[in-house]
Amino acid sequence: MVIHHVQIGTADLYALQIWPVQQLPAADVLRTHDEAALAAHHARHPALSHRGGTLLNFTLHAFLIRHAGRTLLVDTGEPVTRNGAVLDWGLAALGVTPDDIDLVFLTHRDDDHVGGVLTPGGQPRFPRARYLMARHEAEGFRADPGRADQWRTTLGPLQDAGRLDLLDDGAEISPGLTTLPTPGHRPGATSLYLQDGGHSALLLADTLHVPLQVTHPDWSSVWDADPDQAAHTRTDVLTRAETQGGLLAVPHIPGAFGTVHRDSASGPLQWAPAGAVLTPAEPQPSVLAPGRVDHTGSG
Repeated sequence: MVIHHVQIGTADLYALQIWPVQQLPAADVLRTHDEAALAAHHARHPALSHRGGTLLNFTLHAFLIRHAGRTLLVDTGEPVTRNGAVLDWGLAALGVTPDDIDLVFLTHRDDDHVGGVLTPGGQPRFPRARYLMARHEAEGFRADPGRADQWRTTLGPLQDAGRLDLLDDGAEISPGLTTLPTPGHRPGATSLYLQDGGHSALLLADTLHVPLQVTHPDWSSVWDADPDQAAHTRTDVLTRAETQGGLLAVPHIPGAFGTVHRDSASGPLQWAPAGAVLTPAEPQPSVLAPGRVDHTGSG
């Protein structure tokens, strides 16, 4: 497992890598692509793709925020019985226990983002925490007959126990930390906007899956429920990031953190990795690869 860190004003933001990096064929990730663009991307970011750009690197992160005296977790990864030990190890490496988590914000309904909210015994995994999700996304999740079993093993018990808070758009969940609707990947997918001391970061709800989408925001992923809406949202988010100069935190891009810029005034937007790598001394747990990535139930 790799942990990446950035400072946003007085806030510490960590990306905890849960999946080992995989190489996925571009056609298995993007609805649209072309070989010239893949090759150009590979030339610019050789560490993020393989075979001339036709294989794209892909992983999964959860995020930890320490800010204003609070410790917040953004997404929980897969069910504890699968890769729960990986997230626990990452938290422990940062000196964080499950009892230390004050808030758990869940960006959207997919199992690789909400699957780890409960212990194997069905209890809240983070005993003191309030669990938060955008109202529109949670209600859509609960009403989806195709996800009934998933609801029953994730958010359902939290709601029954009175531990799940449903948020309206633009809610401030902690000082300087507000929700931002980013629909498309899922109807109610919601990102977080962090501001502190003139610095900012957007923690995205699968608005981007790979850096190629920075240069080609109209290229939606095969997992986006509404590809057109996803492309529109992505364009808006990237415009905001370029205008404000803020950081992006992206769950599925190796390294997680980056900024966007143009090489010239008329050039396309480009991804620029950011952040420092931490190297905890503790032995790492075994990590299970996700196998074939299928974001009908995760993503």
